Amino acid sequence: MLLSRASEYALLSLDKLRKSDRPLGSEYLANELCIPKSFLAKILQNLARQNILTSHRGAQGGFSISSDIDKISVYDIVMNTEIVVPMAV
Repeated sequence: MLLSRASEYALLSLDKLRKSDRPLGSEYLANELCIPKSFLAKILQNLARQNILTSHRGAQGGFSISSDIDKISVYDIVMNTEIVVPMAV
C-alpha cells in the first residue's frame, strides 16, 4: 500500500513525538524531518482536532501525543490524516 505524503509525514512526526519527553513545535519537526513547515503544521493541527495529538500554547508549546501510543494504530493515523472531500453531484 502506498501512503500519501501527508500520511507519511504524520507517521514520521508521531515517531519523533513518541521519542520526546516534551512537546515539539511544528517548525522544529519540519526542520528535523525536512518537511515543508506549513504543510506539516496543517497535518498536526488536523491530528490535534482528532484528539490524536494535544496542542500546547506558549513559549514551550508544540504538540504531544494525547493518549497512550500503544492504543493508536497506523490505520487511525492514516484515516485521520487523509482529507476526504465529498464529490459534488
